[in-house]
Formats: sequence, C-alpha cells, structure tokens
Amino acid sequence: MLLRSLSVSLVAGLIFISGCGIIKTSGETRVAFESRDQIDEQLDRLLESSSLEEIDTAFDEILPSKNGQKTIERLLAGWGKHGSWYDLVVVHYIWTHWPSYYGRSDKIDPAPLMPLIAARLNEQPELLPQLYWYVQWKFDGLSFPMFCRPCESTFGCCRVDGEEFPMILLFASAIRDRHLVDYDDPPRSTARAWREASLYFQSLRPFLRYDPEKVAYVVDEAAQHEGRYLTPGEQDAMAPLSPLPKWDMAGVPERPKKK
Repeated sequence: MLLRSLSVSLVAGLIFISGCGIIKTSGETRVAFESRDQIDEQLDRLLESSSLEEIDTAFDEILPSKNGQKTIERLLAGWGKHGSWYDLVVVHYIWTHWPSYYGRSDKIDPAPLMPLIAARLNEQPELLPQLYWYVQWKFDGLSFPMFCRPCESTFGCCRVDGEEFPMILLFASAIRDRHLVDYDDPPRSTARAWREASLYFQSLRPFLRYDPEKVAYVVDEAAQHEGRYLTPGEQDAMAPLSPLPKWDMAGVPERPKKK
C-alpha cells in the first residue's frame, strides 16, 4: 500500500513538473512572439517615415526600448536588400544615431553592429560608397579641409567603445577602401583603429583628387609619383543631387536645415 502511494505521488510530481515546463515554455514562446512583433512594428515605422525628421523621431523611441538592440541589428542585416529608402535609414542611423558618450543611444551595444556592417560590405561591396555620398548630400557639399578636420583630433577620454566606427567607415567610404573596416569581429580598440585609419588617410591627403562622377576621392598616381600636392580646386567636393547612389525613389527627401 505504501509503495503504491509513493508511486502515485511520484507520477503526480512528474506531471506537475512537466506541466510547469510546458507553462514556462509557452510563456517563453509568447514573449518571443511579442518581441518579434515589436521589432517588426519598429522597423515598419522607420520604413514608413517620409522624411529624415520622422526617421529621427522613430529612432528616438526605438533606441531606448527593450528591443532596441535587436531592431537595430535586424535593420543593419537588411542593408542593401530592400531599396534606397531602407538604405537611407541605415546610413542615417550610422551617421546620426550611432552610440556615443554624448548621444541618446546608451542602451545600444555597438560591438555586434560592426561585424554586421562589415559582413554586408563583404557581401555587397557596392554599399561602401553610401555613407560618404550621404554625408556630402546631407551637408550640401563639404570642403576638403572641413572633411579632413576630424583627422586632426581624437575622440578624447569621454567615449564609449566603438564610438569611432562611423568616422572610420566614412573615410573608407570616401576613398573606397574596404580594408579599413574589413573584420569579422569588433576591433579590440576602435580608438586605435581610428588612429590608424586617420594616419593612413593623411598619408594620401595631398594626392586625393575629387571625382564628381564617383562622388569619391581617388589617388592621383601621377601627382603622388611626382610628389606634387594637388590644388584646393582639385580636391573640393560637390554635393550629389540624391542622398545615395542609384536612388530608386520618385522624389528626394528635403535636406536637413543647416544649424
């Protein structure tokens, strides 16, 4: 009789434990679906925006949210796969909302974002020109000295790891040199990577000629061979008419107002 009672108790206990597992699994599944739905809604809001101001408003709400990190990772993973407006949202995020010490993106970890971007550039090298093209369009053309000014300074002690990445990508984009951001894992120090990138750019600086068709800087090999520095007129850039190369939208968004 005692053995039978123990057996019944054991079976009941196993059923209870199993039931708890089912409840727990069901709860985790529900949370996962809710998280995925929220990420989808956040991405939809970004892509349904019709101006840079609306994109900024959407990011201001997305970045501090519980699923902000996953939404940004999903956004970057789709770079180059969904048309010009999608790509505009991506480069606008990189340039305007990337995590920084003084920014509002303190809940976003840049470490997993950098390999995602590098992977997309490896798969679609034609995406590399987009950031520089966008910055030139956004600021209605940057003079060469203004563009080079960040090379003359550092980010200082008040920074977050990975904060320098957009500048590294910008210079890589300007001279179409993917090796500056070609890594499978985040660099141990983006501060060091930035110093190396800026020194490399400065070594080429006297011989970089602006190519208005490419919206990029190319090395003038003849001038480099002769040791002849190019004139300001040969280096000054012009703003492109569209925010990105191969723009596939009917209209062009309004440039941000200059402050």
